[in-house]
Amino acid sequence: MFLFVASNLSAQEDTLRNFHIGFTYPVSSNGVKAGEYTNKFSLHALAGVSKNDAGTALAGLASIARENVDGAQISGFLNVAGKKTNGAQVAGFLNLSQELKGVQVGGFGNIAAYSPEAVQIAGFFNKAEEVNSQIGGFINIARKVKGVQVSGFINIAEESDYPIGVVNIVKNGVKSLGVTMDENQTALLSFRSGGRILYGILGAGYHFGNKEKDVIAVEAGLGTRLPIANQFVVRTELANIYYIETDKWRGFHKGVLRIMPSFSLGKRVEIFAGPTLNVDYYESDSERNYFDKKHLFKSYGDDEWVSMRVGYVAGVQFVF
Repeated sequence: MFLFVASNLSAQEDTLRNFHIGFTYPVSSNGVKAGEYTNKFSLHALAGVSKNDAGTALAGLASIARENVDGAQISGFLNVAGKKTNGAQVAGFLNLSQELKGVQVGGFGNIAAYSPEAVQIAGFFNKAEEVNSQIGGFINIARKVKGVQVSGFINIAEESDYPIGVVNIVKNGVKSLGVTMDENQTALLSFRSGGRILYGILGAGYHFGNKEKDVIAVEAGLGTRLPIANQFVVRTELANIYYIETDKWRGFHKGVLRIMPSFSLGKRVEIFAGPTLNVDYYESDSERNYFDKKHLFKSYGDDEWVSMRVGYVAGVQFVF
């Protein structure tokens, strides 16, 4: 059957093929000239090569189109489109395309140059010149992002108003380094970075409320910036603060929602203060002495103690 299909296709003079079936290049129905054909459907046990894919291309390891993909490229390891992709690239490891209009889904990463209407989704990293949205497990890199950038840790862009990550390095965005103090005497030095609207928070500090033990604190979170006037914005932040006792290296944490009116003193200095809503998590009731005992809600469990309470925070930051 394989030889019949191969001989039948080779008898055609047109470079458009309905089927391209093989093991790996050049062991296929298009043979050594596979890179000169456009295929409506391709199926390869290991790797396939074509000039264009005008439908669906499936490969166990790699699918390579020298020019364009108009449809879907699906492989276990690698997809490559030399010029344009209009559709989807789905690979267990990496997708590559010069121009993308559609979606890339990569187990490890995606790379596309011009893709202003595209979405990239990857387990580790995404990279593009212009892109609609990026969702990466660790890092996203782009020049211009129209939609959102979502990463497990860091986003890098020249223009991105909606980055969602712990660290966001946006050339046309906002970065600041600030100091805060809350009602429980936890002081934090925090780096805030992001676009004009969304930003990430990463901080570390010390809890002064415990006179018997040294307790350090680390913070990670997300925030939004709502401009009200030239010198006045309202910041809303959702963060998690983890407390660690240095003698036993055990910890407990709290989730905090902050609403902070913020005033600019010139171009570089900003002061802010506001109320907070805190949810505290402990392993035992005795640890609750770290925080205010005036609870709105508290619950005991077999392995944890949870409370909700109102607090406040105030701080100052340097914008650069």
